[in-house]
Amino acid sequence: MARRGEFVTLDKSISTDNFDYLNARLRVMHGKLLSNEHYKQLLSLKEVETLVDFLLNSPYAVDLSDTLVSSSGYPAIEITLRENLSQTMQKVLSMAEGRTRYWIGLLLSKWDIYNIKTIIRGKLTHQLPEDIFQSLVPMATLKDVHLKMLIEQEEIKEVISLLATWGYNLDRKIKEAIIDFYNQYPEVSLIYKHLIEIENLIDRWYFEYLVESLKTEDEDSFFVQKMVASEIDFFNLTICLKLVSEGSNLKEKSSLFIKGGLIKEELLGSMLGCQEVEGVFSLLEKTEFSSIAEEGSLLYGKMKKLSIIERLLEGVIIKKAARMYSKNPLSISIAIGYLWEKYNEFVNLKSITWGIKHQVPPEIIKGELIFV
Repeated sequence: MARRGEFVTLDKSISTDNFDYLNARLRVMHGKLLSNEHYKQLLSLKEVETLVDFLLNSPYAVDLSDTLVSSSGYPAIEITLRENLSQTMQKVLSMAEGRTRYWIGLLLSKWDIYNIKTIIRGKLTHQLPEDIFQSLVPMATLKDVHLKMLIEQEEIKEVISLLATWGYNLDRKIKEAIIDFYNQYPEVSLIYKHLIEIENLIDRWYFEYLVESLKTEDEDSFFVQKMVASEIDFFNLTICLKLVSEGSNLKEKSSLFIKGGLIKEELLGSMLGCQEVEGVFSLLEKTEFSSIAEEGSLLYGKMKKLSIIERLLEGVIIKKAARMYSKNPLSISIAIGYLWEKYNEFVNLKSITWGIKHQVPPEIIKGELIFV
């Protein structure tokens, strides 16, 4: 039980690392990731049954075969993808030692925070437990069984208390803010209006914790710092795009931005001053997200869906992590590259599975995939 919260408590001063063993194992696992040729084949499939056959002849064969004993079709694929990703992340953590384990746990804790926010949001907006569960990403230190236990709690304060027993001690101010928020806004319409502020409190606490944890001067922390800075930029950009698209009280909302990213506050302020979302994309040219500026502007103009844009932004981070895979073979860079590429495969396969089930044209499905 103790290890579930260990990204908060593990002593990063422990110097025992096992890069030779860990990275050799990760290279083998990396070699089993689906290639772009595999995706080409997947995009040609028309039925869920043929997708099942494809996966039974892939690295997912053993997991899917086990799942097919008690399930079939689309649900079987969904279960397999979740369990495979969760087991893979736990495997990587179990193979790592010392500071390496600490850094990996720190990176994976992002998904713990994401899942905690999703559960809180789902309960505040009275979503069905199964719908909340399907929205979670099984890439964190909390396993599915623990996530289900959180979802089963009746009240938000019970969710927080259960997390505390596992070592996830959210800041007291956040606990109080969430409970006050829950009592103050019982109506769904008001929840949607103010929920971003509560989620921002959680994200701010998390990123401040990350930045503080990374105040060391070794190569591994440098690689992790680069990823964290990009993730802070991603967070700030998604907040900015959401606010501009809604026409919120923009200048008053600049306090929602989190420090520690590569994008300067002045540029974020300029983005908030844009009248339209397309204006934000034009300012992306000055950031590491410049490669998706034109495509993002065109897609948003056509679809008006921020979720598609967020996937494009995420793709920039995924490709950055993938490039790290070929960096120093005796560092955490290989683990960073593998973790993000595995996550990307999970999201790609979920998009393909959903698209095939709902008979979405292949070119539309392809547009939602990130290729590395």
